[in-house]
Amino acid sequence: MGLKRSVTESEKLEKKCKIVAAARAAFEYLSFHDISMSFLAERTGLAKGTIYLYFETKESVFLSVLAHEIRNWFLSMHQSPDIDFLFQSGPNSPMIPEKIAAIFAGSTKNNPKMVELLAFLKPVLEEKISPPEWAHFKDQVKAQMMEFSKILVSKGWFSHEKFAMRFVFQAYTGLIGMYQMSSISKYEGDSSKSAAQRNEFYLMLHTLLQTLYLGLQAGRTSNVSPQTPTLQMEL
Repeated sequence: MGLKRSVTESEKLEKKCKIVAAARAAFEYLSFHDISMSFLAERTGLAKGTIYLYFETKESVFLSVLAHEIRNWFLSMHQSPDIDFLFQSGPNSPMIPEKIAAIFAGSTKNNPKMVELLAFLKPVLEEKISPPEWAHFKDQVKAQMMEFSKILVSKGWFSHEKFAMRFVFQAYTGLIGMYQMSSISKYEGDSSKSAAQRNEFYLMLHTLLQTLYLGLQAGRTSNVSPQTPTLQMEL
């Protein structure tokens, strides 16, 4: 008797989510290169051919994993205890740059796999995904950036959504570049050295975020016209 085929959209979505969840769980203790489609089939109890019905490549699976991690990143910033700092302290607090950096850097530290995947989004994942998948991913990220920019304005962090969007975009691209330059290769150092390097990365990220915020606020007070980063941006 053959395997029962999914016939409803909810069943298809359930299987797709099951595959993504298995890849995400495996990525906690295995590298991207150690996880194969056969491995995911074994972990999900699905036939390998079924996996390919939902994802043409392993890179497509991990693009969905990354999209999930980015959603969690934005959600954790929405829920940060520092998000209402301005309401509690007033707009003239000297701690404002520190708190906005804490929101982003703290949430990034709580989502380390997101940063790791972002670091090889273009050199690895983009190489084996379809143009529609890439476009859909970019649209998802842009939508979340825009939504969070509105939240930052509503909470008083920025006076204009365009300033907020610029900050969010610069924070996103900055953490990718800094991680690529500062992360320890698997060919060098031991685990203790890697831990120290990660701590240094988050410290540098925190400093970068404070600098970005202060720079944008200085631009606002000097009557620099806010411009939204082009939405053709390479995420």
